[in-house]
Amino acid sequence: MIRINKEVPQQSGPAIGWRNGGLFAIATLCTALLLFQIQPLLGKVLLPSFGGAPAVWITCLFFFQAALLGGYLYAHLSVTYVAPRTQWLIHILLLVLTCLTLPLVTDRPGMNLDIQRPAFQILWILSLRVGLPFVLLSATSPLLQTWWQNRFHTTPFHLYAASNVGSFVGLWIYPLWIEPRWPLAVQGQAWSWGFLGCGVLLFALGSYVWKVPSISDTPSDGQRDSSARRASNLDWSTLESLRNSLWVAYSMCGSMMLLATTNLLCQDIASVPFLWILPLSLYLITFIGCFLSERLYHRSLGLVAWFLSSLIVVWMLTAGLRVYRQLGVQVLGLLFVLTTVCWICHGELFRLRPQGRRLTLYYLAISCGGVLGSAGVTFLAPRLFSGYYEFYLTLLASLLLVVFTWRIETVSAEKPEGRRRYAQRLAGLLTLTIGLIAALWFGIEALEDSPPQASSSRLTVAAARNFYGVLRVVRNDLQEPNRARVSLLHGSTTHGFQFLQGSKREQPTAYFGRSSGIGIVIEALQKQRRQTPNRWGVIGLGTGTLAAYARAGDVVRFYEINPLVVQYAEEHFSFLKDARSRGVDIEMVLGDARAAMQQEWQSGQPQRFDLIVMDAFSGDAIPMHLLTREAMQLYWNHGKSDATVAVQVTNRHARLTPVVRTLAAEFETPVVRISHVPRSPDDPDAILGASRWMVLSRDRDLLREPSISFRVDAWDEDDDRQILWTDDYSSLLPLLDWSDEVIQATHPLDPKKRHRSESGGPR
Repeated sequence: MIRINKEVPQQSGPAIGWRNGGLFAIATLCTALLLFQIQPLLGKVLLPSFGGAPAVWITCLFFFQAALLGGYLYAHLSVTYVAPRTQWLIHILLLVLTCLTLPLVTDRPGMNLDIQRPAFQILWILSLRVGLPFVLLSATSPLLQTWWQNRFHTTPFHLYAASNVGSFVGLWIYPLWIEPRWPLAVQGQAWSWGFLGCGVLLFALGSYVWKVPSISDTPSDGQRDSSARRASNLDWSTLESLRNSLWVAYSMCGSMMLLATTNLLCQDIASVPFLWILPLSLYLITFIGCFLSERLYHRSLGLVAWFLSSLIVVWMLTAGLRVYRQLGVQVLGLLFVLTTVCWICHGELFRLRPQGRRLTLYYLAISCGGVLGSAGVTFLAPRLFSGYYEFYLTLLASLLLVVFTWRIETVSAEKPEGRRRYAQRLAGLLTLTIGLIAALWFGIEALEDSPPQASSSRLTVAAARNFYGVLRVVRNDLQEPNRARVSLLHGSTTHGFQFLQGSKREQPTAYFGRSSGIGIVIEALQKQRRQTPNRWGVIGLGTGTLAAYARAGDVVRFYEINPLVVQYAEEHFSFLKDARSRGVDIEMVLGDARAAMQQEWQSGQPQRFDLIVMDAFSGDAIPMHLLTREAMQLYWNHGKSDATVAVQVTNRHARLTPVVRTLAAEFETPVVRISHVPRSPDDPDAILGASRWMVLSRDRDLLREPSISFRVDAWDEDDDRQILWTDDYSSLLPLLDWSDEVIQATHPLDPKKRHRSESGGPR
């Protein structure tokens, strides 16, 4: 892990050979590498079992920070109360006991999950699988550095460097090298062998630890380096309690911004290791940079960067959906804000650093702040807020902390002329801050009140946030009876709406309108099988719009992981009620669709679906575990011999066509793509919005229906790429479009982009 230069006075000690330094450095590097490599690995293991929700990784981060705190506490108590030889014996004994629990379990949790309390379920699973190994690895690095310092009486600068290198290698080696090449089971085995190797290295270092004197020569608090005083005009030794509180507060602020930014990134793109590691890397870079030298952080530059970040946030909010369609702008803006806040927090932490024995307390305070910050985002924010407001509050809190610290350190403010200058500066700063807060507030309101289409009135009926994201029910265009509707929004994405006018209430809407790909397929299927009731499996409930197509005797089985979606669909929309009144059998399965369907298949209950519809987006985040080879095999297992699978690939940021087309080729199944984009805002269907569906069918006659074949899109050159997603590896990077909405890239009504195909098979 990242270490801080202790800057202890150099004392004469035993000669340090390259072998001594090399063994300690290799052990430290391996420890840091294992710590950071296990985090994305276990996050990827757990992600599919909880619907691919971004909060899975957020909860994992909380666990790892809590386990890190446990490791630091164990090291602190060990160094404080136990002799070095006994420390080594205890640590080796615990490592041996932990090895008995290996290899690391990488099997995905089964169906018996508590989706009402998923965060606690994740914490329990992580505690059982990796709790003790992670705590011991967290404690190893500070113990190694303490043993080195007490044995050779020098500051272990090379161990700090080794720890930092190991941290970054452990983070980036996973998405760039390990994930694309190794199955999850092999990854778990390799990590277990690495843990064993680390234990062997620590055992080999026993001969050095055995020569450490029982009484440490660590300098006392009185032996301070003058650099800590030069960073501030105030002798913080007289305000220890306040300084301790600031350690926790700054660390908490940085941790909250890390998790809040990751939440926003993953909510509208996808919860994947790359988007987990990118913010975490920036967090670590600011930490390492600030603690490398006091010259790498200047408070005045930090405040300038803070105001630039605030302006960026205000612009992103007031620009509304225009920014959220620009993936590159969105990602760069959020990462700049994250880097700024972490730079300020870590820079101020370095200015407030102690010397001597209080360093271990300093580490504990930083770790405690990290745990409190992650706990706030993971558990507290979803219960307090109906949106991701912790991002904006943390941005504000970072400024208030700097202003407070500045006030405490401003000794000159005690003089009359100093007080006047301080009051003038503070008044100007507060005025600007209040203006930015107001702009942020109105920007948030503007974003929430800006619908995808222009409207004259809008009323939020219900809003709530849970583990799976932010949901809102909104009524639009209330002053225009012909357009008045109630919509369900997940984040900034509309997940369906229903007209309020009586004659239009049963009309399918949004991505599921009669002009959409799924609408055309369903009507062709019903025309083909007029006398036969159909059985559909729908992954993702939304507002229940697809139930509007069902006829008496049909069975529609919905799979939905978010209990709040089910509640809102029943309370605020009538698609399900209207279908039941027509004699449609509506079945509801609460849980992840993959896990539920796997359980049904293993228990000998194939559903024999005529049609399976995959529409399980959370916001605009892509449920990648539902588009793997193994998932598609499961769909066909539950389908009849002539079953059809329809996948919605409408997305702002990613071109999913190559993935679905590759899956069709893998199973030798004909596939077509049907898009619907209104010609203009005056188009009667303009209010329904654009959509893009891909249809895989083992019923070739269905794809030859004129209503389908006439609407088939031509394949683009980009669609010819072979990209196969599996449970072991699925990368979104080759599919991302960093410019504008992907759905606008091709227009299905453009004659240059049209062709007719009877088979629609993969080329």
